Order: sequence, then C-alpha cells, then structure tokens
Amino acid sequence: MRDFFNYINIYNMPPRLGRIKYIARGITNTVILLAVFLLVPMLFYYFEIKSEKIFGILTMLFVVSMFANAIILPIKRLHDINSSGWKVLLILVPIVNIIFAIYLLFCPGDKSDNRFGPPCAKPNLLEYIITFAGLPIIGVTTCSLFIFNYDLIQKLY
Repeated sequence: MRDFFNYINIYNMPPRLGRIKYIARGITNTVILLAVFLLVPMLFYYFEIKSEKIFGILTMLFVVSMFANAIILPIKRLHDINSSGWKVLLILVPIVNIIFAIYLLFCPGDKSDNRFGPPCAKPNLLEYIITFAGLPIIGVTTCSLFIFNYDLIQKLY
C-alpha cells in the first residue's frame, strides 16, 4: 500500500518522466482525483450534509490538486526531453496547447544523463497496462461526452 501512495504522490517523483510513465501517472492521478470528486457529493447526499461551505472547500482542494497535476507532470516530461520547465506555460495558449500536448506524448526523451538528472527507470508492466488500456478509455469517454452533449455544444457555438 505504501508503494501505491508513493507512486501517486506527484511531489515524490524522479526529476524526469518518460512517455509511458508520464501517461500512466497522468491517467492514475486523474482517475483517483475524479473518483474522490464523484465520491464526495455522494457522501454529502447519503449523510444529508447541507453545508455549501464544506463542499466549496473540498471542490477548491480538488481544483488545486488537478492544477498541480496538470503543471508538475508536464514539467517532469520536459525535463526528460532536456528542456526547461518554463515551457509548460504553453498550456495556457489556445491551439498551441494541443500541439504541445502531442509533442510531450511523442517526443522521445534523452537516453543518457542530462542537466536534470539520470534517465528515469524503465516502465513496469502495470504502467504499460494503465497506458494502453487507459488511452482508449479516455478517447471513448471524450467522444461520448461530445456525442451526448452535441446539442449543448451547438447552442454554445
């Protein structure tokens, strides 16, 4: 159990993340945070808690956790490419952020030591399973959200 908590702790990571480890950690952290975020409202409903302040605080903690996850993982991936972590600010630029995300997914990292440290360990079997099972699930989920919310999207645009 301790190994699992060390794995999902985004602050206790090696300075560099390879492509598979980057995707696996991103999927794992996102799924855990979303599960917690879905569990909290159910617990509020089940125990009939009607405090909007507590729910607001928990929601803010969720948003901060997701923001940290969205910033720290790409920085570690940029370090693997031997690039400055400041480039993560490209996430804030529309259209460029999509190209940047694709770049992080497909650009190979340095195979030897760079200024950010030694290369990360090779991915284990579980990380391969999370990556190759998680990506199609995320793709199907995203497509289904667009299909089911097509009317809403049309109203917005």
